[in-house]
Amino acid sequence: MNEGAWDRARSLLMELEAEQPGFRNSSALLARVDRELQEIKQTKRLAELYEQARQLHRCEKWQAVVEVFSQINAIDPAYADSEGLLQSARETLATARQQAELEAQPATVPAQPPTASAPAQPSAAVRAQPAMASSPPATTPPHDTQRRRKQLAIAVAIGGIAIALGLGIALSQRTDEPEHPDDEPVKPAIAPEVSGKKPTDAAAQPEPAVQDASNQAEPYTAPAKQAPMRFIDLPGGVFEMGTPDAEAGHDDDEIVHNVQVSPFSISENEVTQAQWALVMNENPSKCANQGCSPDRPVQNVSWRDAIEFLNRLSKREQRTPCYSGKGDDIEWNQTCDGFRLPTEAEWEYACRAGSQTAYSFGDDASKLGEYGWYGQEHSKRAAHPVAGKESNKWGLYDMHGNVLEWVWDWYGPYVVPASGAAVVDPSGPDNVPEVDVWDPHKNKVVKERARVLRGGSFGDGSEYLRCGVRNRGLPGLRDGNIGFRAIRVRASP
Repeated sequence: MNEGAWDRARSLLMELEAEQPGFRNSSALLARVDRELQEIKQTKRLAELYEQARQLHRCEKWQAVVEVFSQINAIDPAYADSEGLLQSARETLATARQQAELEAQPATVPAQPPTASAPAQPSAAVRAQPAMASSPPATTPPHDTQRRRKQLAIAVAIGGIAIALGLGIALSQRTDEPEHPDDEPVKPAIAPEVSGKKPTDAAAQPEPAVQDASNQAEPYTAPAKQAPMRFIDLPGGVFEMGTPDAEAGHDDDEIVHNVQVSPFSISENEVTQAQWALVMNENPSKCANQGCSPDRPVQNVSWRDAIEFLNRLSKREQRTPCYSGKGDDIEWNQTCDGFRLPTEAEWEYACRAGSQTAYSFGDDASKLGEYGWYGQEHSKRAAHPVAGKESNKWGLYDMHGNVLEWVWDWYGPYVVPASGAAVVDPSGPDNVPEVDVWDPHKNKVVKERARVLRGGSFGDGSEYLRCGVRNRGLPGLRDGNIGFRAIRVRASP
């Protein structure tokens, strides 16, 4: 029975006890109902406190984490090993304070001999920006108590809260809204060419292949040769979206269903800081802690920012922008020929690259370090240059980890036909629900509409990097572990 049913039972028993005291042991039944209600409310309260602790932990609010775990431990020391997690939180707080004290000490810089000429400075568009005040990131709260307990169990198994709860990063929260100029020409900044691991030889793969525009030997690139954005042609097809119940880390919103996607072209890498700077004349990435670099993915961009970038890129390439509107009221013109975000279905199809396993390379999470930047041990809690790990079978890099990636869809339940027929090119739920999502401005979890994030990030554990795992965030969220990749609309055959 749920809380509402017990409440109704209690009301009826109280009425019965008032009319006929002691009738058929009603007082004893009432006491039992009260105990059940108390236990339900306590469990609910513990789940709420744990959710607060998880969100605060990912925001690195260590003192607040200790305080919340202290409340959990006071209610039920045995709840998901709250006593052990409290101790881990206290140790993390002490370490964070020591680190802060060390960072506060002035650095000693040795004197340099004079030189004949000053070294050349990098472009202003990609130059490291000054440190900014950090504010909490948004991460998707778990959907139920069972998942929260599972995450806590994982935390204990791998040695402590600091690794297993994901360790989101402190953010550089920008409060300004992206600009929406009226057909103003964008003055591109000069950005150096993206360097990194050479992409998989597409010619050696049966499909897909690197997009070759206008039958030239040179692959299609955007926004410019100074910061190439290469696209991979995917043939489209039918696949099983979602994850089976038995998959480690599976959650209730990952229901397996058949989906058919049309052919599309997707960028082989996440959009880089150089590419962003070339179009937007700025670099929003958090440089103070992780360092700015033209070949790292752009970070600290909201879903709205991504839409603005893609529209500007479309205009720059003399293509029809795919989006119109402002704020959260964005319309997708599906007859456009410009650049856009992938849908959630397109993203998972591209990530899987023909596989039906937890990861594009199989189910063995121990091999994940070969394909993605994730977790403290593998990523040092920082973004890394794109294409620094192995690609999936279709030549796409960083589909597991590095930065979370925005997709087009609003978050909500999958549309799953009762007949089992494949859903064709889905782009989100029919009715967009309000869901639990972190609001960094209010510093708490709120119920609002959210956009989907995919792929996991450098701060996440392995279960958050699975092909089918879903995350969500407010459309205006700017987070140091969030970026995106682009789709180039293909010409109709």
